[in-house]
Amino acid sequence: MDQVAFLHKLQSADEPTKRRWIAVFTTAVMTIVIFLWLAYFNNFVENAGRPETREAVPESAKENFTFTESFKGRAAAIYNYFADKLESFTAHRSYIITPEK
Repeated sequence: MDQVAFLHKLQSADEPTKRRWIAVFTTAVMTIVIFLWLAYFNNFVENAGRPETREAVPESAKENFTFTESFKGRAAAIYNYFADKLESFTAHRSYIITPEK
């Protein structure tokens, strides 16, 4: 059965059958998206807290990073990023137009 024939058969089906197929397709797509997201997140967390070089890592920690160490390192990087952005808003600015005295 080709795809067009399947779609025509699905269009002519009764409402409970259509709802069942929608539930099946939605569940399948959601499962695929969640697995892809988890694979991306696993790779992101694995690489996020690691320093650029192995020399920057103490000998005791060269084996593996734990999730909490990776999370703390990434949280610190995000905090520093936003702290720098906030500091740039509050820093003294030189204005083009100067008020008259």
